[in-house]
Amino acid sequence: MLMAGLEKFASQHRVKRLLVNAARDAVGFYEALGWTVVEADGENPVLTKELRT
Repeated sequence: MLMAGLEKFASQHRVKRLLVNAARDAVGFYEALGWTVVEADGENPVLTKELRT
């Protein structure tokens, strides 16, 4: 619910894309919510999600 609220808020403010530096063990959580890994080399992978505006 928290992530859905964040995405809705961001979309309402015309944000087109979200980025997050995630803990390695949280990557599956984000992927299940539609996020995509864009950088996996560092200590904390970077994921992104395109939003509908």
